[in-house]
Amino acid sequence: MAKDETASKRSAEVARANAHYTINLQRAFRDLLLKLERACGQPTETIARRRRRWWNYYLKTMTFREMVDAGIIVPSGQTRNGEPVYIPNSALPESELQRAVERGAVGEYVDALLAVAHFLDQMGPYPAYFGNEFATLAQVLRDLQKGIRTPMLDPAPVKSRRRDPTIVSLGRAYVALAAAALQKCGYSRESAAEWAAKKYPGLKKLITEKGSYRSIKNSTDRKADRDIGRSLNLETTIVTWCKDFSRNKPLKDDETADRVYRAALDELKARKDRLEEYADWLLQQALQIDC
Repeated sequence: MAKDETASKRSAEVARANAHYTINLQRAFRDLLLKLERACGQPTETIARRRRRWWNYYLKTMTFREMVDAGIIVPSGQTRNGEPVYIPNSALPESELQRAVERGAVGEYVDALLAVAHFLDQMGPYPAYFGNEFATLAQVLRDLQKGIRTPMLDPAPVKSRRRDPTIVSLGRAYVALAAAALQKCGYSRESAAEWAAKKYPGLKKLITEKGSYRSIKNSTDRKADRDIGRSLNLETTIVTWCKDFSRNKPLKDDETADRVYRAALDELKARKDRLEEYADWLLQQALQIDC
């Protein structure tokens, strides 16, 4: 009888400890999600709103003098209590505005990394080791924001023609997958490209110098494709992306996008209904890419 009571008490203690651990874990995870939401925004957030959030974050990190020196605010020509009144610089060059937005984005990614590091630190000594690695990466990015060179983030030497960012290649993979989904509905590759280009002309932002070169080389519409860049014919370019990703040979320049495309294509083969809706969703994902 005494042994049964001891075992029962021990089981109750273990149950209470597990319940306490579960509550703390849920609390820590909820805190992590809130911090990530503040840093990364909502999944439904538009590109314009995201850029505005990054811009505001960048401004919060600057002093008044730094904003004046960067040309973000300029004298209005009026004074108040003998001091000049400053207003936002509406003539700020697009390149400077883009640079500021990118710095704000990096700042929020730093916050996200630190949130993950703090969460792992709460989980115990072993997870805390990995949390330190996230914290180190956050500090490296913060140093980069301040102009401090960090060797681990130096780009690899370019041995051939410049590669496009992986995020751009992923956007093209989404478009190619959307075309593949439409082809299962009875569209041809060309008509699928036409459907996508007419419904979402904003996909032109995924056309870069490298993508333009590849499309011009394979294009039959020389007149439409005369200009390098985003003026390139979107339908023709989408067809080229489809051909690139559908090759049996993996793309050497876009390994990550190629893996994503092939994995999603295997899932697409099993999908039998709502294909046009799925294609539309894929194109919206491509449009959400900020490039």
